[in-house]
Amino acid sequence: MTTSSLKTVVGRRLWLTGLVFAIAAALVSALWLSSSSEPATATVEQTATTLETELGQEPASLEANAEAKEDRRAFHEDMKAARQLKGQARADAVKKVAADAKAGKYGDKIEKRFDRRAAHREAVFALLPDELQSDLTKLRAMEPGDERKAFRDEIRQKALDGGYGDKVQEAAEKLQDFWRD
Repeated sequence: MTTSSLKTVVGRRLWLTGLVFAIAAALVSALWLSSSSEPATATVEQTATTLETELGQEPASLEANAEAKEDRRAFHEDMKAARQLKGQARADAVKKVAADAKAGKYGDKIEKRFDRRAAHREAVFALLPDELQSDLTKLRAMEPGDERKAFRDEIRQKALDGGYGDKVQEAAEKLQDFWRD
């Protein structure tokens, strides 16, 4: 209300009634929120257990979360160690860590993540032209060395020349600055 309406008797009564109503509503809300069948002396553990139960988690899930954290930490340490190696030793170490992850060595969450990524890669691979799929499959099966590098360069050049189609050519042109030798 404006100050001019507070100058009248009706305005002051309305303002005072609104103030009393707001205070009464605040008190009722506070009493309703604080009323509980639980004693006020509940410990932190009891409160946490109640919260977990209401959220649908069991108290044992805290242990599972700690175990999952430990599995993630072990996976990241192993992957970091593998990436610090050079050449073929690095490739072999990364493949071993990935195989261990797929086998569940690092827990269910890491295993599921690898399964999702594998499914995603398969879906993307299926979108490529058949001839490119065939060439990439041959490339992957080849032993590391000069012959493999030469075949890889042939695939790249064919992609840049449009041998796999316009869309692959467009993508190859955008990605060629990121290719490693």
